Amino acid sequence: MMPSKKTSAQVPLNVWRRQNVLGILVDSLHLVWVVALNLLRDVGDLFKRPLLNIGLGLGIWAVLIIVFVLPRFLATKYQLTESEFILRRGIFRRQKLHINYNNIQTVQRNQWFFMVPFGVESLTVETAAHSGNEPEVKLVAVPFAVGDELERRQHKQSAIAVTPEQSTTAQTFAEKLQAKPQDASTPKTSYHHTLDLPELIAYALTSLGFIPTIIALLGGFQYLQQAPSVAKWADAQVPAITNWAVGKINQLDVVGIGLMVLSLMAVSIISSVGVQLVRYWNFTVDFDGDRITTKKGLLQIGTVSASASRIQAVRFKANVIRGLLHKGTAQVVLASAVGKEDDDDDMVLYPMLARNQVWARLHNVVAWLPSQQPTMQTFATGRFAMIRNAIIVPLIITGVCVYYFHTWGLLALLLVALGIAYGEFAVANRGFAISDQILFISSGSTLERTDFAVSRQHIQSVEVKQSLWMVRHDWVHVVVHIRKGNSDEEIELRYVPAQIGDQVYAWYLGPAALAGQGHN
Repeated sequence: MMPSKKTSAQVPLNVWRRQNVLGILVDSLHLVWVVALNLLRDVGDLFKRPLLNIGLGLGIWAVLIIVFVLPRFLATKYQLTESEFILRRGIFRRQKLHINYNNIQTVQRNQWFFMVPFGVESLTVETAAHSGNEPEVKLVAVPFAVGDELERRQHKQSAIAVTPEQSTTAQTFAEKLQAKPQDASTPKTSYHHTLDLPELIAYALTSLGFIPTIIALLGGFQYLQQAPSVAKWADAQVPAITNWAVGKINQLDVVGIGLMVLSLMAVSIISSVGVQLVRYWNFTVDFDGDRITTKKGLLQIGTVSASASRIQAVRFKANVIRGLLHKGTAQVVLASAVGKEDDDDDMVLYPMLARNQVWARLHNVVAWLPSQQPTMQTFATGRFAMIRNAIIVPLIITGVCVYYFHTWGLLALLLVALGIAYGEFAVANRGFAISDQILFISSGSTLERTDFAVSRQHIQSVEVKQSLWMVRHDWVHVVVHIRKGNSDEEIELRYVPAQIGDQVYAWYLGPAALAGQGHN
């Protein structure tokens, strides 16, 4: 049974606190695993001497705790005050980090199953100002109540800490949106959605995550011949088993190899489905009128919360399988990285959603988003160029395969055919529309179509690019830049007529900017 969470009142303010001792074990176990993998490549007799192995492992663990983990644990403290979160860390170079609650972009809380009995979780805090792959604050093991209190104070600060200029801008923007007929429906003050079991199974079965696994398994066969030499140091039975496996594979005929490949595909698909089921188990999204909170996971329960006002853009993407089912995944792009386990480090609101429900559902939590997508303008320009770009790499691979494998290398022509299909897919899935303050762009890439919606106030810059070859066709690439996570998100519309680039650029500048240019 999961222990009940402490109430926020049990977290004292203005008091320095440390991470739970469990943080030492979590960090040190991770380091022991990394070190052990490197030792096993060089020290072969570890398997022959179990007692020595156990003793050496405990010794490594103790050294790592004393040298790396314990100093960091003792040198890290945190404090919650009335207005900010303070982190003090560092041994030789002391650092004191002050984060105003109102500047927090996302709060991420993760709890592995072994943390449940201890009543602790990992806490990650990010703002838009951080750089690199590491967040400003990452605490390995803290009580539940710390995250509760942090989110409560962040919600309180965001409700009152609005400057008059920001208030006027937000009010003007809201008035423009409310004046539009398509936005007549007001977003709900609260919203809740749970991914039911059929949707979860459909999401897992339509994932393309099995492709890397298949490639890795097939590529692993090339090392079987080397296995006896690599395993010389191990028990004498290991080379014998390896030789037996290699011999059996060498004896396989075409049918046997085909069955083996199908078996690998089946194992890969089952593994991919299992991973997705575990990752998105009991997925829920809640919106209280200000903050969006998602929660998911079986072995590791992950909770992410972010203010709806921090949303930079909305993305709906569907791979080829989900596209045939007219379904896909809806995400919001934030100015902080949500997590590497999620696609593109973005916050997933709906893992599996029907295309005709996307904008109405997202409108419940994203106030500036219309409840319906306007009619998209499509393009037929640049078809040859996009197909050409898609087959350049397959043609190179085919040439190499033919040179080394002669007739058998011609099988690589299948990659060229696949490249042509990718190019056609990219051509057919380009789209563009402007709805007052909102820009919609659709684009197709390898095995996936993506639909973006972004408001003008969240766009960092707009590029209109044109090569010398594109000048004679009067084509351009339109690139919209928004802040995403640790870097920049590029939303690109390729090989479109030049007037589309002019239209997007004029829209981005706005009527006031264009009027100012006219007076100069």
